[in-house]
Amino acid sequence: MGSFSRIWIVSSVCCLCFDHVLRHIIRIITTFIQIPCLLDLYFPCRM
Repeated sequence: MGSFSRIWIVSSVCCLCFDHVLRHIIRIITTFIQIPCLLDLYFPCRM
């Protein structure tokens, strides 16, 4: 029983870490997508 609970705790912590990393990656990707849009807003004469 002890080893099973330890595995469950480790797997739940890994899931939390994966969720945290995934949110960071999504935030970075959305930031990189938004940067060209912001540049287009700041420099419309570039077109």
